[in-house]
Amino acid sequence: MTPSTVDHAFEGSAEPCEACALEQQLVASQVKSRLLGSPPAVVRVGAFALERCIGRGSTSLVFEALEVRTGQRIALKHFHAQSVETRIKREFRALTHVAHPNLVR
Repeated sequence: MTPSTVDHAFEGSAEPCEACALEQQLVASQVKSRLLGSPPAVVRVGAFALERCIGRGSTSLVFEALEVRTGQRIALKHFHAQSVETRIKREFRALTHVAHPNLVR
């Protein structure tokens, strides 16, 4: 099991989200390239070619990417859609248990 699969297993899904699937494709392309000595396959998201994953958080992955049309390097943030919904629901449930005189219900 990959780390992204383990993360998603806690959210009720053994399948990686779209962001983690992109990361897996990117890593597989890089490994295959190193083993075979060929250029890595391009992993694209719209007009962007992903270069590498430069950050990982609880709600998203950040990729270094190249805008194909202009050649500009950018940071592309791709959210774990399931995580955002799960976190909002968890926060809502937690807030229902908070009692404070300054909190309006």
